[in-house]
Amino acid sequence: MDEDDGSTIDLSSPDYTVAIGVYIKDHDGCRREIATLDNGQVVIVGPGFQWQFNENDVHQFCAGTYPCGVKITINGFITDLIIGDVAILEGN
Repeated sequence: MDEDDGSTIDLSSPDYTVAIGVYIKDHDGCRREIATLDNGQVVIVGPGFQWQFNENDVHQFCAGTYPCGVKITINGFITDLIIGDVAILEGN
């Protein structure tokens, strides 16, 4: 949403340069970016976006709980959109 007026920003608009990365941090705190627009695992659908991981992405982690998040960059402005934890049930 636009912080100035509360309107929805259409991420597919050519008015915006957008980068989106979904990451999981390993137990050492190192960020492992997994899904991005560049690798095709993040897709802009209408005004929003969605992502998916494949088996090889999560296989680099052992089963457990890890910090994760989504970073979005719009026209050079970076925002941590989601910060949380993810449980990997069947990892390496």
